[in-house]
Amino acid sequence: MRRAAPMMAVLAAVLAARADEKSAGTPRKPSWLPDAHRALFVCVVEDQVTLSWKSEKGYLYTIIYTDKPSGDAHWQPLPGYIRMPGTGRTETLQFRVDPTRPRRFNLRVEEASKASEAPRPPRR
Repeated sequence: MRRAAPMMAVLAAVLAARADEKSAGTPRKPSWLPDAHRALFVCVVEDQVTLSWKSEKGYLYTIIYTDKPSGDAHWQPLPGYIRMPGTGRTETLQFRVDPTRPRRFNLRVEEASKASEAPRPPRR
């Protein structure tokens, strides 16, 4: 039974944390965990990349990428995949990449009703 004591302490701590979340009214989740609107599934086989996500009507989706593996990476939109309107279906894109250059992908999501249009030049 001595081995069960540490496990019981861990279980008690987890249950206490969940109780705190419930009493606070807002569950906490890690910041790196994507929400339902940003879940992007990436599959890379040799030079073929497949990206999939569940799109929803009323949202705009932009695929962003970086070639840098560090935390200070500069993310940029993938040409041709900017502000794609949600369809209510699972979207899947396939394209080829250079297999010698590691590339990371992410999904930028905007509410269509709140999305600003491209900046216009000032009137003269």
